[in-house]
Amino acid sequence: SFNKDRHNLTALIRSGMEELDLIYTPAKMEDNKPADLAEYIEQVVNAIVRADQVRSEILSVLTPEEIEILTAGAEAILKEDPSAVKKEKSEEEKQNVEKSQELFFNTALKLDLAGLLSAGALVAQALDVDTLVELKNKDPQLARYPNGWIVRQEENLTVLQTPAGKVLVGGKGNNVYTEDAALIVDLGGDDVYLNHAGGSSAQFPFAVVIDLSGNDLYSSSEDFAQGAGLLGGGFLVDLEGNDRYFARNYAQGAGVFGVGLLVDLSGNDEYKATAAVQGAGAFGIGLLAENGG
Repeated sequence: SFNKDRHNLTALIRSGMEELDLIYTPAKMEDNKPADLAEYIEQVVNAIVRADQVRSEILSVLTPEEIEILTAGAEAILKEDPSAVKKEKSEEEKQNVEKSQELFFNTALKLDLAGLLSAGALVAQALDVDTLVELKNKDPQLARYPNGWIVRQEENLTVLQTPAGKVLVGGKGNNVYTEDAALIVDLGGDDVYLNHAGGSSAQFPFAVVIDLSGNDLYSSSEDFAQGAGLLGGGFLVDLEGNDRYFARNYAQGAGVFGVGLLVDLSGNDEYKATAAVQGAGAFGIGLLAENGG
């Protein structure tokens, strides 16, 4: 699915689902191949909108309290502070931990995980890395964005308001990204990403960052960053350059109740992070796909 000549992200996710004994249910998408980056961006936006709809239907069976149980419980179960002093728990403390874990697992059983991961695969299908490589030298034409999208020009940056939420298109100069968006497409330059950089959040359950070239720095002080999915999907695709990735927990290709995917096609790269990172999945799929360098 992923090698020098082929970069099928949907097939990667499908393979992960098969390992989890989950059935992949593909959603029907348009088969039209984008003619330029503007059409490609529209394709990804449409996929995010559809994935958000599927996610809303799936999570509708859970109360806000149950969703909080899953998100908080996953963090408590999957990582602990290595510097914390270990001490023997009392019987009461052990019973409380068992009750908390039982509540967590029983809540998890209510979630249609296969449907949620399939929604992530829907976005991965739209990303179509091989087509992106073909289009990367074609600048998007602002006049060709769909009617209804609000377009605002800033220095070296185009800000779009779309059905999926905010979309940022960075120019070929150097950009510093501090805010999150549903989709960020950067056309070049040595960029700095101080945001979640393709990490899902409550505001953007499906989030995508695509960087076409440049020696980039990705640095986050938050969990679930740089291609990380929590009850959704997070995708970070970097086509070329010598890049540095610094993060905390659940990052750099990490999926917890969702899909997290970091794809780096070339360059001599550096990855540093703390826990549950770099191709880590629990109740979901995490993938770090490195293709050379």
